[in-house]
Amino acid sequence: MKLNSNVIMQNFLVRMKRSRVLEFLKIFFSFLTFLVLFSCSSNNSTIEPVSFEKPWDSPYRVSTTYKHQLVNKNGNFLYILNKTAWAYFLCEYPDKVLENAKKHGANVIRVCLEGTPYEDSLHYDLWPWGGTRNNPDFSTFNLPYWQQVEERIKLAGEHGIGFDIVLYFDFKPTIDDLAVQKKYCDMVLKRLSKYSNILTWEI
Repeated sequence: MKLNSNVIMQNFLVRMKRSRVLEFLKIFFSFLTFLVLFSCSSNNSTIEPVSFEKPWDSPYRVSTTYKHQLVNKNGNFLYILNKTAWAYFLCEYPDKVLENAKKHGANVIRVCLEGTPYEDSLHYDLWPWGGTRNNPDFSTFNLPYWQQVEERIKLAGEHGIGFDIVLYFDFKPTIDDLAVQKKYCDMVLKRLSKYSNILTWEI
């Protein structure tokens, strides 16, 4: 009997243990996401960078000399102390969040671009698209929110604070959402990749 590739893959997955299937799917989706991000980044080479005082005077890369260290183009190495501040982009007192981070010696805060962190107590809904979470419009974006995000990234840079930005906190994209999420990725890189105090992106 002649088998096509779909039948072969189906038989292969059936024979795999459940844990291996989940691991395979996780790696596969991560790889697809990487391809989307990589394809988006090729259109942003002409964006004018926005830098701040040290340590965020230029973006960091993995050192070619010390593989476990991050270094920027000015030769400065970065020691990271991270603190979470999920709702920073929408919180009521962003200056206090930054001062609190500095008080604890943190130079990077982990924030979400989308999500409802501590919803029962904070009642914040960070929603980058048009419409609402219950009635979304993925063809448009929440431009006032994006403007506020940029203002707060600049504010943090002026305080010497960098970012670990989590792109998805509550929303869980699937393979079927790739076209929509490419638009989101394009928007993220178009609006935010110019800031030298963005250290990492998380899916």
